[in-house]
Amino acid sequence: NMTEQECLDCNGDAFGNAYYDDCEQCVGGNTGIEACVQDCHGDWGGEAFYDACNNCAGGNTGLTPVTEPEACQATALDNQAMEKMIVFPNPTTGKVNIPVEASFSVYNAQGEMILTSSGTSLDLSTYPAGIYSLVLHGQVLKIIKE
Repeated sequence: NMTEQECLDCNGDAFGNAYYDDCEQCVGGNTGIEACVQDCHGDWGGEAFYDACNNCAGGNTGLTPVTEPEACQATALDNQAMEKMIVFPNPTTGKVNIPVEASFSVYNAQGEMILTSSGTSLDLSTYPAGIYSLVLHGQVLKIIKE
């Protein structure tokens, strides 16, 4: 025979059904708290969400959410320019030329933002060899650093 004390859930309710979720928080039962979920970045209980441009942003993503859908819409001319966008040299040992004056962000293979800048070039010479993502005008371009 189990005593009532032996059948307490994490909320202290006898024979209750509260439990610890993936964020190690007592939820369900009489707690009034719902179990945490993974955000779009994969973080349990995280705050990242899909912004107006349908990019996973906020939380631990390193990306600032875009709230105005108009900010996502590039002109047809911008789209044509982006289709022809080539950064060079690629692969590179350091400096990469960007054919338009632009603000950009660079992410490492782990998805961590390593730099943000603007201009017509970026310098990866101080970073280790690997594959980097250059985010420019909402487009992602892969850069190989040798």
